[in-house]
Amino acid sequence: MIRKITSLLLIVFLVSHVSFAQKFEVKKEGGYARVVALGYNPYVVDPEFVKYNAAWGSKYDNLVWGDIGGYGDQGQFLAANFKVTNSFTLGAMFARNDLNTLPFFAISDLDVYGLVGNVPNTITLNNNLELFGTFELGNMNLGIGVSYASNGRTNTPATGGETTISASQLGVNVGILAELTRTMALDLGVSLIMPKASNEPPAPTTTTEISQTIIAANGRLFLGFSDKFRMIPTVGFAMATGSFDANNRSTDLTAFNNLFIGVGFEYKTGDFLFVGGPGFGHSSSSDPEVQNVSPEIVNTVSSFPIWNLGAEWNALDWLIARIGWTGSTQTVTNQSQATLTTVDEQSFTQYQPYGLNLGVGLRFGKFGLDASVNSDVLRNGLANIGGSTPTFGYLSMSYSF
Repeated sequence: MIRKITSLLLIVFLVSHVSFAQKFEVKKEGGYARVVALGYNPYVVDPEFVKYNAAWGSKYDNLVWGDIGGYGDQGQFLAANFKVTNSFTLGAMFARNDLNTLPFFAISDLDVYGLVGNVPNTITLNNNLELFGTFELGNMNLGIGVSYASNGRTNTPATGGETTISASQLGVNVGILAELTRTMALDLGVSLIMPKASNEPPAPTTTTEISQTIIAANGRLFLGFSDKFRMIPTVGFAMATGSFDANNRSTDLTAFNNLFIGVGFEYKTGDFLFVGGPGFGHSSSSDPEVQNVSPEIVNTVSSFPIWNLGAEWNALDWLIARIGWTGSTQTVTNQSQATLTTVDEQSFTQYQPYGLNLGVGLRFGKFGLDASVNSDVLRNGLANIGGSTPTFGYLSMSYSF
C-alpha cells in the first residue's frame, strides 16, 4: 500500500512539473559558422543540431538555412523547414559528401569511414537528400529523418559481358526534444547509417560487396539553475561494423567506436552569452584477427581535456561579435604487427591547439549571415587594403519567414 501511495505521489510530482515545463529559447538564425566561431561548440543551441536530432525542426520551423561554405566552397548544404500545422513540421536537407559536422554523427553525412572506395573500380557517393518531420505532443516533440543517396555505373564492352558498379547509403534518425520540468529539458537523437557498394563483373568472376552499419546516439540535458545560468551534460556515441565479401569469402571490416562526454555551462545576461566547458573523447579502430596471417590490431586516441569555449555579444541590432577557444590533449596508442600472433605497441601524447576562433553575425531583418573570421585579416592591419587575404573563413546563412 505504501509503495502504491509513493508511486502515485511521484507521478503527481512529475506531472505537476511537466505542466510548468522549461521552454527552449531559440533564435531562428545561426549555423555551422556560428558554432565554429564559438569554439566548435557542442553545447550551444543552434539550427546546426537539426543534423543530429530531427526533433529540433520543431523549434526551427519556417526557416531556410545552410552553409555557403569555406575555402573553395567546401561544406555547402541547404535546408528548409516548414510549419504545416500547429503540431507538425516538414523539412528537407540537401548535402554533399563534404558536409561539416561536430563530434556527433549525422545521416546527411556521406560515407564517414570511406567505405565505398574499398570496392574495385567503384564510384563515389554525393548529393544526399534528407527529409525530416516533427510532431508535437504537449511538452514533447518527436522527430524522424530519412536520408538516401546512390550512384551507379554500367560498363558494356563490344566484346560482351557487363559490369555493374553501384553504391548507396540509407540513413534514419529519430529524436526527442522534451521540456521535462521548469529546470530540465532533454535533447536526444539516435541515428542508423548504412552505406554499401558492390562490383558485379561478368561471370565467372565473382561479385565484390561491401557494407557497413553505423549506430550513433547523442544526448544533451539542459539543467537550469536560474534564468541566467544552466548546465548542459552532453554525451555522443557511435559504433561501426561491416563486412567485405569477395571471392566467395566474407571478411570483417575494421570496427570503429567513438565516445564523447562533456559538461557545458551556459551563462546569459542581457546581450551577452557564454557557453562551453570541458569534455572527454575516446575513439578506437580494431582490425580483426586473420588466422595464420595477422593478430588483432587496435589503435586508440583518448582526449582529455577537450576545451570548447565560446562567447557572443550583440554589439548592435545588426552586428554580433563572437570569440571561441578550442583545444585538447590526446593520448595516442598505435599497434602494428610483429609476428603472426603478436603486436608492437607505441603510445605518445600530442596536442591539438586549434586555438582562438573569431566570428561575426550580421542581421538584416529576417536574413542572417554568420561567419568565422580569418585571423590573418587582423594581423595584416593596413595591408588588408588592396590585399588578397580572405576576410572570412566559413559562412552560413539563414532566413526566417
